[in-house]
Amino acid sequence: MRKKFLFAIFMTAAGALSSAGTVHEWQLKEGKGYHTVQDSVGGLSGQMQPDGPVTWSREDDHGSFLNFKGGTVTVAHHESLVYPTGFIAQFRFAADLNTGNSPWSGFFAKNGSYAVMLKNDGTALQIDLQGTDPQSFTFPVQIESNREYKLTVAVGGGKVKISINGRAAGEAAYFGNLTDNGQPLCLGSFGNNLFSGNVYSFSIEPYAGNRAAALLTSPGFVLALPAGTKFPALNLPDPAGTVKVVDFTRFSPAPRVGEFSSGNNWLFRKDSHFVSADAGILHPDNSADSKNIEYDPQLTGTYDLYVGIRAVDDATAIGIGLGDRWFRIDLPGQGIDSGHWSMEQLVVRDIDMTGRKIVLTSMRKHFYLAYLKFIPSNNRRTVDYPVFEGYKATEIAAPDDEAKQAAQDAENNAKIAAGHYVQRHYVEDRRMPRLTAATLARKFVVFPCNWMDLIFRDTVPERDRENISMTSAGTAGETLRLALAVRSLDQAMQATISIASPLRNSDGVELAATITPSTVEYARKRTTQYTGNTEFMVMPHYLEPGDKIDLAANETREFILSLKLADNAQPGIYRGVVRITANGKSADVRVAIKVYNFKLDQADGYEFGFWNLINPQTVRQVVAAQAAYGINTMFINAADTVTISGNTLETICVDWNNSPLAIIGVEMTRLGMNGSIHLGTHGGIYQRIIQLLPAADREAGYGKIIRQIQEKAAQENWPPIVFHSVDEVLSYPAQLPAYLQEVSWQKKLNVKIGNNHIWYKTSRPLQREVDIASPMIDVFVNRFSTTPIWYVDTWETMMATARERNVKLIAYNSNNALTFSQPAAMRFSNGWFFRSPLGNNCSGQLYWVWAPGGASALDDLPDINWVYIIPPIRYRNIKGGPTFDLLGLQAGVTDLRYIITLENAIRRAKAAGKDTSAAERLLNNLCSSFDCERFKRESVFVESKWTREYTIGNKRYASGDLNIPIGWSLDQYDRNRARIAAAIEALNKN
Repeated sequence: MRKKFLFAIFMTAAGALSSAGTVHEWQLKEGKGYHTVQDSVGGLSGQMQPDGPVTWSREDDHGSFLNFKGGTVTVAHHESLVYPTGFIAQFRFAADLNTGNSPWSGFFAKNGSYAVMLKNDGTALQIDLQGTDPQSFTFPVQIESNREYKLTVAVGGGKVKISINGRAAGEAAYFGNLTDNGQPLCLGSFGNNLFSGNVYSFSIEPYAGNRAAALLTSPGFVLALPAGTKFPALNLPDPAGTVKVVDFTRFSPAPRVGEFSSGNNWLFRKDSHFVSADAGILHPDNSADSKNIEYDPQLTGTYDLYVGIRAVDDATAIGIGLGDRWFRIDLPGQGIDSGHWSMEQLVVRDIDMTGRKIVLTSMRKHFYLAYLKFIPSNNRRTVDYPVFEGYKATEIAAPDDEAKQAAQDAENNAKIAAGHYVQRHYVEDRRMPRLTAATLARKFVVFPCNWMDLIFRDTVPERDRENISMTSAGTAGETLRLALAVRSLDQAMQATISIASPLRNSDGVELAATITPSTVEYARKRTTQYTGNTEFMVMPHYLEPGDKIDLAANETREFILSLKLADNAQPGIYRGVVRITANGKSADVRVAIKVYNFKLDQADGYEFGFWNLINPQTVRQVVAAQAAYGINTMFINAADTVTISGNTLETICVDWNNSPLAIIGVEMTRLGMNGSIHLGTHGGIYQRIIQLLPAADREAGYGKIIRQIQEKAAQENWPPIVFHSVDEVLSYPAQLPAYLQEVSWQKKLNVKIGNNHIWYKTSRPLQREVDIASPMIDVFVNRFSTTPIWYVDTWETMMATARERNVKLIAYNSNNALTFSQPAAMRFSNGWFFRSPLGNNCSGQLYWVWAPGGASALDDLPDINWVYIIPPIRYRNIKGGPTFDLLGLQAGVTDLRYIITLENAIRRAKAAGKDTSAAERLLNNLCSSFDCERFKRESVFVESKWTREYTIGNKRYASGDLNIPIGWSLDQYDRNRARIAAAIEALNKN
């Protein structure tokens, strides 16, 4: 089957398609595995030889690229590729030198017009032009293997000029104009001039003097190593007896095999050959719960160990165990937009491998390992590769979790010291109040607080009371939170919380509820962006089940009591006593809980949930955990949840015994999750069908699998299924043809279709594809923002359009994918947002992602984790619990259910002839009470702001409350919920 490669055409001169202004740019960042990709304007396409020596490969953080081992990509002749007065071309590449049969390697050519070639030893560049005098130009250059370059060639105005990485590399004069005999444009090899290496991008456009001057001096990316550093091709001969370990599927447990993606599994990409032609790339599992993988090479004798590896933007590391000897391999980061480097480096000499297994362990960092090479020590090389600057192979003790975390902490601290991460410190504005005699006697202060108000170690109470009390209210089945802070005075101590007197009503009946005490624990959280340089805070972040807190002298810590009211909890007021004990003394806190005399209605039609990376062993726990926090929707990938067996149209079917989707559907129904299952089908179903079946059977085979899923869902009464194809496809336009094909198949099957980040209008040059796709979409999952960023329309226009076209609009990552503690922002966006002008025709909130792990669940500086429930951590003796973000989401969903319950009560009361004016007035006043104009001025996403942020010297500080700038205080949420509840109770009276 023929393959075509990705490019985009950008228009100038009012969009006229002519050689006067057309820029053709082939950006090869995405496209692996796709066969035909056309640009959205001019219809040009690149043809790859079927099953030939040009293949797609996926690089680390540079995206996809084309790997050439000879071979050509051909673009048919077109008038916009004819340049009589000259052209400007930019070619980003990494060459594998000295591999061709000819003295020259082809870069690109339009035979009969122009050609650009590199001498196979990297010392010269040749440019041939047809119709000019002279017709051939040779420039001395220094090109090295395994190194990325951006070559710019400008032909026009009587001059040929070239630059490499923005530095002038040659200039020559010519006379005349270029001729063109109508031949195709060839990228890579042409004639006998075979090209081996990688091509990352190519562009060509008509010559313009000012444009040429700018592009010739634009570096494109920063060179990471000194210009004189030499890295030859990885072609040194291996001595006899060398053993090369390249197939990592032989390790146990075997890594997952597939495309580059996030997640906490070891990943082996077999088709990523950017280190060597016979090796893929192994990525460690960088989660905090990573497992080692091992392999017995069954070697005897003494060897020198080498590794084939890749240096990328960020620093990388991995641990390699050889029996009882362990080595840590570190590579320095090359910086954003740097050239990336493939290399072979020595780990250790003279190691007796007899009886030794190879063990690979994650150092909780990314790494790109292509192979392990064992060269007999008695036959080692006489000439070796140079040492890569910054590469380290350090012998270490067998690494355990504490050692890995200590190393990570040291690295984080070094980056903080260097200013890569900048801390903002919380400062308490208030002074300690006058203390009561009882407080002074027991040496600690106890004070209630709003659970959304973040309590730091420096927080002090507004006042100290002799009699301490807390109140809350809810309906049967609801979860309530009571927050109680303890501040030690002049000595360290351990504080314990307990129920001194059970909660009982006036008849002595105990409240039917489960009461769970938790301590509020801290984490280091990014607060400005989720990658790269960022500001961070050490902040209260999650609830750890437990009833004891250790306090230093003059330190404040917080307990939270979670009260899960039983479904049969009876209405009434229940009173009891909570006791704080420390330093041999105690303080009692009176508690009153009101249980309302109504049940909350469901938020039907609204969807709340997360993308989920599913582990089959924990799928039931994941569904149950989400249901417990008000989540009613799950976004999952078929690649994780659907297994297809059979390999013909007659035999293919869903293997339900090995498909976690079956468990998810049943559990969601059992737990009353009334949203939807959003199923990403592209990787696990569409691509699987493409692999298994001939072209003539693929649509029928796809339909067979989808119908089996629908039938199973109907039989077992699952929530509705929304089928998604390629996620965020406009960011990966190479996948649009496959996307459009799959969506058209889905439409014929009459299923509900959803997609992330598509809308009816786009600012990208992909409107033609959007016009085809958008009418087929039933559920749009789009990024919320107060100003258009990804879409032409404003959010208000999008909501109105969704209403007019009767489609769903679900907000996505309204928190800008930042998971630091913003309980008020999360509460608003999942509750009152849907009755405010900001979201009153929106149908839900979805977030990336439930809990993929990361370098550390307690510290997302090294690798963002997006964790909403902190998982148990075995080596830190942490039980784990919900983050404040998750508590905010739960409270928001509950707020919405109160609102819906009142709206339903108003309808029923009106039908019964009751006066509903007071309830309607209350609801209307609350819905219009938000300061949306201020919110839009101060927020792009749903973002929380500190009351005060300031800088003194080079240190950043924050004080006051962390709250969303919508005009409500933290206390208003509960006060207004109580007003809604009172209105419901009033309407429900006979």
